[in-house]
Amino acid sequence: MSNETPGAEVMRAMAESAPMGLALFRAPDGALVYANPALRRLLGDEPGAVLAAGSCGAGVLRAGDGTPYPFAALPHVRTLGSGRSSMVADVAFRRADGREVPLIMEAWPVGADVDGVARVALVVRDVSRDGIASSEGREQLAALMRHAALADELRFVLDNMSDFVYRHDARGVFYYTSPGVERITGYSADEWCQHYTTFLTDHPMNRRAVELTEQALATGTPMGPYRVEVRRRDGRRITLEVNERPFFEDGAVAGIIGVARDVTEQMRTEDELLRLNRRLREQKRELENVIDVASHDLRTPLVSIVGFAAELESTIDEALAGAGEALEREAPELLRRLVRNVRRLDELLGGLLRLSRLGRTELRRERVDVAALVRAIADDQSFQIRATGASLSFGELPPCLGDPLLLSQVFANLVANAIKYRDAHRPLQVRIEGAQADAEVVYRVRDNGIGIEPDQRSRVFDPFRRLDPRRSEGEGLGLTIVQRIVERHDGEVTVESTPGEGTTFVVRLPASPD
Repeated sequence: MSNETPGAEVMRAMAESAPMGLALFRAPDGALVYANPALRRLLGDEPGAVLAAGSCGAGVLRAGDGTPYPFAALPHVRTLGSGRSSMVADVAFRRADGREVPLIMEAWPVGADVDGVARVALVVRDVSRDGIASSEGREQLAALMRHAALADELRFVLDNMSDFVYRHDARGVFYYTSPGVERITGYSADEWCQHYTTFLTDHPMNRRAVELTEQALATGTPMGPYRVEVRRRDGRRITLEVNERPFFEDGAVAGIIGVARDVTEQMRTEDELLRLNRRLREQKRELENVIDVASHDLRTPLVSIVGFAAELESTIDEALAGAGEALEREAPELLRRLVRNVRRLDELLGGLLRLSRLGRTELRRERVDVAALVRAIADDQSFQIRATGASLSFGELPPCLGDPLLLSQVFANLVANAIKYRDAHRPLQVRIEGAQADAEVVYRVRDNGIGIEPDQRSRVFDPFRRLDPRRSEGEGLGLTIVQRIVERHDGEVTVESTPGEGTTFVVRLPASPD
């Protein structure tokens, strides 16, 4: 009694009665495991020998030029090696009696059998018997071969291209993806056969992508190219650039065919170029401001020095002329003014030097414990805080990503600025707190000082700009340095203020990844 299942018995019965030759080879060694009667009639009683070596006794497989057909070019040999289907039509079998039988041979891989061993199937057709030997038949065969060759080339391209090609139906469910999907996303083609929104992240641009896809399915109009963000199998987010168009069946939209390309690194490069261009524009504008302000602020002490020096010269001349009391009376004050303006000039030049060095300082990026950093600043400035009767309090201060030394200057300058512009009619209160929002941390440094007039807010970060020179000393670069450091961290600092009530500086910095 046969051990085959009813289905296997039916398949064997069909193969036994088939008019074309059928063979089954074991992979990967290529051993012949089955040959039907039609194949034995075509190739003789030992078809395995012919298909294994290209010849058997007087029977030989020949190419169109009459030479023995290359064994490595036989379709079942190629399929055993590549795992892809293969077909040839330029082969003939020369029988022992000298008659040549033109053949078409086609092979393709089949799934594993009950014993778990993969197979390669081969079909051998007698061209003369099928009526393809006629002129019209040969033309049809040539066209078939061209299409088969193109299909094989297309499979090769799809298997090796860096992008991946896909199709999904009108419901949005993928049913085909090329092998590139695994290289790009980490998911196999079978795993990717889900609804097209399954792997999309929560990035805002994905909402637009879904709208365009649904519109294409509804109208049949191509809507690409566009970009989407997906999550790889390893959890990493990547950006794909998608080109797609609808395809039709029976006049209706049947789905979408598209090509997806990984542009994650390209996006990073584009973002970096945009950031650099933006920074260059800002630096150009800042340089223009520095030149404008510095030309004025540097000129003022120089003019004073020249004027006081002229007065001192005149006083000395009078003393030499016998009016010694003029030198004794006026010279000390003139010298003090000269020294004061020279010192002011030195402060301005020192500030310019610090500002220029700040742009050249190498930026370290690491996790910054802002809570510990701010408490250290409070200790450093404890004398000024006590001396002015101020109080400094803290809320939640999440960590951020940045350079601890530079960020320490940011918060130190903001606290110093609050002390400098305190309101004399009430004790100064300064509070520093923060909160994480997605990929950034927003810190607020709030005080109840004198506040800033609306027309001054847009200029508080300008170099050498002091809100009230009579109330404060220094070169007026504290807030300029704050802005420069924050922007070097790809962050932002803004100011909110109500005159007479206080000021809040809002600092946005990248969040620490952990």
